[in-house]
Amino acid sequence: MDTNAFLSHITVTEEGCWLWGRNIMNKGYGRVTIAPGVRVLAHRFSYEHFIGPIPVGREIDHLCRRPPCVNPKHLDAVTHRENMLRGVGNGFQINKAKTHCPQGHAYIEPNVYRHEGR
Repeated sequence: MDTNAFLSHITVTEEGCWLWGRNIMNKGYGRVTIAPGVRVLAHRFSYEHFIGPIPVGREIDHLCRRPPCVNPKHLDAVTHRENMLRGVGNGFQINKAKTHCPQGHAYIEPNVYRHEGR
């Protein structure tokens, strides 16, 4: 998809969000067809088109917290952990704030176990 075709499906808000106006998935994220049978998330397309490749191990965080926004100035390539910590109303933040288990043990190194890959 070329730049003009992409931009023709965007509505700009007062806050500067570029809201994707076509194919919106049930969680609010836009989807764009870049070739016959090839669809990608609109915010990822925008980041790669206007900024560059998404670094390995990174995902795109919406700084404006609006899933249909494709404004590259509102998109940041971050680790999954950083994306979850920045989230609003996320159980990850609630658990991050906990200092002790339900039995009263402190969450410190001798008392915790990390699963491989987390």
